[in-house]
Amino acid sequence: GSPAGSPAPSPTGSLTLTIEIHLTQKKGASGPWSIVPDTVNLVNGTTAVFDVRNEGTDVHTLMLGAPYDMVTPPLLPTQKATLGPIEANLTDGQTTLTVPFWCSIPGHKMLGMEGKIVISADPNATNASAPLGAKPAVGAQGGGPADSSSTLSVMGAAAVVVAAVVALPRLRERRAAAAAAQVPPP
Repeated sequence: GSPAGSPAPSPTGSLTLTIEIHLTQKKGASGPWSIVPDTVNLVNGTTAVFDVRNEGTDVHTLMLGAPYDMVTPPLLPTQKATLGPIEANLTDGQTTLTVPFWCSIPGHKMLGMEGKIVISADPNATNASAPLGAKPAVGAQGGGPADSSSTLSVMGAAAVVVAAVVALPRLRERRAAAAAAQVPPP
């Protein structure tokens, strides 16, 4: 698959953001277990798919709250599932929307397996996960610091996402102009 936060072409030709979500029993910000990243930032109008991986030793799920109300099947250790796609859309007058997500296995949310998707109307907001959201860095332990090379790889993935988000509107404009002029797009 694509690295977390990197756009992949969807069947319709528009870009879909694929975000890796890791379910684990490693210490996180909210408790002894965690979902990494615990915050996913999306720009209004983005299509996103979640590549969910159970990296723990227990059964886990990923549940997206309203307005999506989606859940993965129960995932055994090492199992993966795809959740989505979702359309990150705000309604008229909204500037942000926060959508909770959590592990729906009883008791797991209370142990820290929860997070949120923040949808923003700001076109300069980044379609990216919170730090360490791209993929758990090599050498990073739950809640602990990663070595500098690991941090760099996560930052590199975020830079790719930023570049894609910045380039996407320009690419759409060029394609629209090319279609109007009957010229094949670049």
